[in-house]
Amino acid sequence: MKAVRTFLRRFHLAPFLTASLVFHLVLFFALPLRSSIQKPPERTYYKVDLVAPPVQQPTTLRAAPPQKMANLKKTKTTESKKPASKLKKKKSTRTAKKKASESSSRKLKEATVSLNGIDPQNIKYSSYLAHLRYKIDSVWQYPPFAQKEGIEGRLTLRFSLDRAGTLVGVNILQDSGHPILDRESLRTIREAAPFNPIPKGFNLDRLNVLASFQYQYSAE
Repeated sequence: MKAVRTFLRRFHLAPFLTASLVFHLVLFFALPLRSSIQKPPERTYYKVDLVAPPVQQPTTLRAAPPQKMANLKKTKTTESKKPASKLKKKKSTRTAKKKASESSSRKLKEATVSLNGIDPQNIKYSSYLAHLRYKIDSVWQYPPFAQKEGIEGRLTLRFSLDRAGTLVGVNILQDSGHPILDRESLRTIREAAPFNPIPKGFNLDRLNVLASFQYQYSAE
């Protein structure tokens, strides 16, 4: 100790050491006091439970009572049927009108003339009737068997031509009483067809022609 004191006195370190010692002592005792005064805040813990989110159930539409549903169905069907019936009526009316107009427009324009005699009212057909007589005379003949047996008779038939001069029908109006003569007359008309088209100036869809065939044998 003496040596330390001598050293301190020699280098004048005693005051400095004393001050340093006092400072450290104060600091040592001050720290616990400060720490006891300023305590850190206490931590609070909260309990947390993880719960799944609630599942939303799909909303369901409530069905109407059976009676109400039946009433609704009846109302819908009656409402839907009303316009349909009206449409059907309108449609049927239009169809009827359309058919009537078509039938009137499709009505054939026809005329009936005589091949054997020229009516003054039908003088305009004379040239065309001459053409018909020429073709018919070119194929008409007396059946050999009827000529040999002396079978005679007269018959009247009618044949019809369309615009193109095509034969569309032939029938006997008054027979001769002898099938052989009737068959020959029908063959003659069918064999002579077709004829020239009906002239456009006639403005006809069909021309009906009356023709009489006279079968009379002459020995001369």
